[in-house]
This record gives sequence, C-alpha cells and structure tokens, in this order.
Amino acid sequence: MNYFKFNAFREDKPDWIYQQVLKGTAHFGWSEPGMDLRTLQKKLEGETPLNEAEKQCWRMTQFLVNRIRPGDRLIIQTERPLRRFLIAEVTGPYGFLGSEDDFNHYLECRAITENYIGIDAEFIPAWVKHDLRKRGQYYQIYRPATIQHFDSLIERKLWESPVAEKRRTLGLEKERMELDVIEKTIDIISTRWPGKALETFAKELFEKIRGVEVVAGSGDVGKGWDFLINIQDPLSDEYLHENVPVQCKNYSGDVDTDEPIDDLKRCVRNSESTIAYLVILGNLTDEFNRNLDDAGDASKSDLGRDVKFRTIDQDEIAKLYMKYMIS
Repeated sequence: MNYFKFNAFREDKPDWIYQQVLKGTAHFGWSEPGMDLRTLQKKLEGETPLNEAEKQCWRMTQFLVNRIRPGDRLIIQTERPLRRFLIAEVTGPYGFLGSEDDFNHYLECRAITENYIGIDAEFIPAWVKHDLRKRGQYYQIYRPATIQHFDSLIERKLWESPVAEKRRTLGLEKERMELDVIEKTIDIISTRWPGKALETFAKELFEKIRGVEVVAGSGDVGKGWDFLINIQDPLSDEYLHENVPVQCKNYSGDVDTDEPIDDLKRCVRNSESTIAYLVILGNLTDEFNRNLDDAGDASKSDLGRDVKFRTIDQDEIAKLYMKYMIS
C-alpha cells in the first residue's frame, strides 16, 4: 500500500470533487472529453502518434493507470492554499466520465474521511504538513514517519476524537506562515524561470551571496555543469574552492529520473573539484536521495578523491532567494 498526494482544484465547482469522493470516485484534471487514458494507451501501444493535446494529457496523468493501484491511499486537496484535505482508498480501476468539461479522469475509491481534516489540527505534525505541501499535481509520499503517522491516524480515526477540535499554537501558526511563504516563492521561481531559465536565476542568486563568485564563460560544454563557481573564505577572501561545478534542474512533482545524478558524476569526472552542487526544483524522493548517495560513494572510489554531491533543493532555493535577492 502506498500513499499519494492528489490535487484536484475545480474552481468552477468547488464542492463537486468532495461530493464525488463521497459517492466513490476520486477525480483528476487534465481531462477534457476525448482524453480517456485507456484510448491513449492503446494508441501508444499501436504506435499511433498522439496529437499535442493528447501528449500533454498523457504526460500529466498517465500515473493514474501506471502507478496507482487498488489498496493505495489518496490524500486529496481540493482548494488552494492547503487548509484541509480528504483521505480515500482506491478500490477499483481507472475510469473516464466523459460528460464534464474537465476532471473526467477518476479512480474508484472509498472515502475514509467523510469530512475534511484541517491541516492545522493538532494531530497533524509539522513533518506531515511539510510532506503535504510539496509542488506537483500529484506525488507519492515516501517518508516512513509520514506513512506510519497516516496509518495510525486512520486506524485510530483521530478526526473523530476530541483532539480533532484542537488547533495549533501561536508558534505553529508562525510555522504555517513561513511554509506558506516558501511554497508561494517556489511557485513564483518555477513559473518565472521555467526550464533552462533556472540556470540564469541560479547565476544571479549565487552572485548575490558573499563569498561566492560565478566564473565568467563557464557554461556547459558537454562536461556536466551549467556554470562554475569559486568559494571564498568570508574573513580573508582567500579561495577555499575553485571551479566548483553547478548543475541546475527544473522539475515538477516527483523527480523520478537519474539524469541530474548522471550529470553530477560527469561534473566531477571532468573537473578537479571535490564538490558538485545540484540546484533543483521538484520533490526529491527517498529513492532519488539514496541513488545520489550511492553515486557519491561510487565517484569517490572511481576517482580516488573525497567527492561530495551537495543538493540545494526547492525549499533552500526559496530561502536563499528571500535572503539574498529581496531587498
């Protein structure tokens, strides 16, 4: 059994998604009429080319037929920002309604919670809240502690207990505000610096940080990095590390590719640096982080030097942006 965070924002019918879950179907967007994933899958299997709209639909929603299975559980957010959520268990296969202008994709489900759970409920700890606020229309929840917490929460039906009425303290309210600001900042960065434009943003950001110098003319020439930096001692201005590779990657949802890791390995093979930085937007799964650690160990062994892969994830990017680029 797996847990998936599942966003379904239907602004024209804000209560429709909720009512459908109670009736036994969890609906998802990117699904105008004619976009039944079973039909698109048959086209792909028969090597019939998809049009642009079909390609986009398949790219954004194929997880409904390829990843989620009966028995998996969905954490469903129906409005922005995240203030409350539903929990449902998948009970049957993918289906397509076809009668709506959107949200025709659905999975058969059983509503575990018939009423919303507030994100500020006392029984929702900070790390769970953090795992529910990642970017992406959907993603799998990997952290064992969060999975165990949801298992326990569901078994004990905490939303029906007296603690369900308790809310977070003032300190936790401040934490919520900080998480809101970070989440919105990530969205802004992703929208305004899409794709390869993130490299330009990262250069500007690094140039603002004292003790970091972007090496002129150091763009990627097939060696794995997007640019190089020098790192100085903030007290003496002496160079501590020179020509350190920086690779930038911009994803949405789970990062389910090893391409960034392969680029980092190329970075250290093609330079003398013992450090390589990965500036990355997207949700870094436990599997990705394990693969990154394994690649670092393998590079140490292969190159015979103490290599370190350092990740600046989307939360850290947002914090650096607020600290150094807003004045």
